[in-house]
Amino acid sequence: MRNKIRYIIYGGLLLVNLSACKKLIEVDQPISTVSTESVFSSDEKASNAVAGVYSSMINDRSETGILNSVLDVYTSLLSGECQPYIQTSGSAYDAYYNGHLLNTDGVSNFFWQNGYKIIYNANAVMEGIANSTSLDLTAPARARYRGEMLFSRAIAYFMLVNLYGDVPLVLTTDINQNIARGRAPLADVYHQMELDLTDAITLMEGSDAETNTNKYYPTKYAAKALLSRVYLFQEKWDKAAEFADAVINAGKFSLEPLNKVFKHANKESIWVLHQEMNTPKSLLAGYHFLPVVSSTAIPELDEYMKDSTTYELMLAGGIYPIIGATNELVNSFEANDQRSKAWLGHVLSPDVAPYNGYIFYYPEKYMGPDRDVKDPILDLIMLRLGEVYLIRAEANAHLNKLTEAVADINVIRNRAGLGNVSPEGQDAVLQAVAQERKVELFAENSSRFFDLKRTGKAKEVLGALSYKQPFAEYTLLLPIPAPDLSKSPVIKQNPGY
Repeated sequence: MRNKIRYIIYGGLLLVNLSACKKLIEVDQPISTVSTESVFSSDEKASNAVAGVYSSMINDRSETGILNSVLDVYTSLLSGECQPYIQTSGSAYDAYYNGHLLNTDGVSNFFWQNGYKIIYNANAVMEGIANSTSLDLTAPARARYRGEMLFSRAIAYFMLVNLYGDVPLVLTTDINQNIARGRAPLADVYHQMELDLTDAITLMEGSDAETNTNKYYPTKYAAKALLSRVYLFQEKWDKAAEFADAVINAGKFSLEPLNKVFKHANKESIWVLHQEMNTPKSLLAGYHFLPVVSSTAIPELDEYMKDSTTYELMLAGGIYPIIGATNELVNSFEANDQRSKAWLGHVLSPDVAPYNGYIFYYPEKYMGPDRDVKDPILDLIMLRLGEVYLIRAEANAHLNKLTEAVADINVIRNRAGLGNVSPEGQDAVLQAVAQERKVELFAENSSRFFDLKRTGKAKEVLGALSYKQPFAEYTLLLPIPAPDLSKSPVIKQNPGY
């Protein structure tokens, strides 16, 4: 079925490329002569349209997207988790690492455009389904695919509001309506996410996507997991705990050993994006985070790197990734935390001057160019059970259900090879949750950057980093793209830019 995605992207009227958009929501008119009725004339064709939306999230390697793992690279630089390892003076990597963003930032422009591309495509599919009169497009398919598109719109908005703050709330493909929209208050956008995900849960009830072990299509459980995150970010603790509890107790998912968490078809994944393009054979985050060769693929490499001559030869051959871990991240792990071994790769250096045995670390959660797999399955984990446990732990801690919160913290710690903790008092429990989120979710779904902002810790933590001086608090929100501001007077720039 996925082989037909190109039919939708290039032959259907719905999934348009917004990279050439003149305005925030001003999209080119569809170029195909294929009618909406034809695209949505059967369950199979509607399925192809839906698959095309997911493909547009991850399969365009030329696009700096909010869901294709590129955002994880840049937010890990913003959050102090990662740093550029190669010479990048004057690059976007440096700007994000130093926190010195300008209103002309091109990367932010791409994130904004990609987010609204996803939203537009989801709206277009929902409208196509609603307008189709074909009897071959059955009621169960209509419900399922509308639910999946509501979920897709919600996750795009979740990323956008956490990057930009107030954003235009676009619920239609009508250009005339969309052009006139200014930035909606954050609370309104979150409320729409709640509505979309609540409806999605109902619409996806009994969806046959639940039988797909690959998790390539969202289900009601994915909607519940995302909704628990949405409630957490709004400090609606009772609702966050309720929906996290529903996912954990569903019996559909289980924590995997550390070395399987980011593998294909694992039991911990709740929703996964699948990248079909295999040249190069890596996820985009893997391209940035992983070296061309590593000790993961070549165990003997550690021994080779102790020799200065070999080390210097390897430097020219790509021994370092583009982006690696900072000392702040590496030092966050307890001594026996197995996550530092399973999810951080390393590059050794000779134990002589000027190298002095320094070890370079990098995130190893993503399939990358050095993986010794002929035909890798490039799966990007978007939602997983480990995060849901920590959502429930944090929500319960705020509800003063400290015993339950500590139990969930220890579930995650025990999986990492660590013993139980017994923090006393609400503040201590919340600190324990924050620590586990830091080491469990690093360089993943922008979790650390978003956590620092929502908990009010960003200025304290990031402002203490020498390489982010002078610290500019306004850069915790990205700039609205300048071209959109100049052509849409109702949209105002974020303060400070």
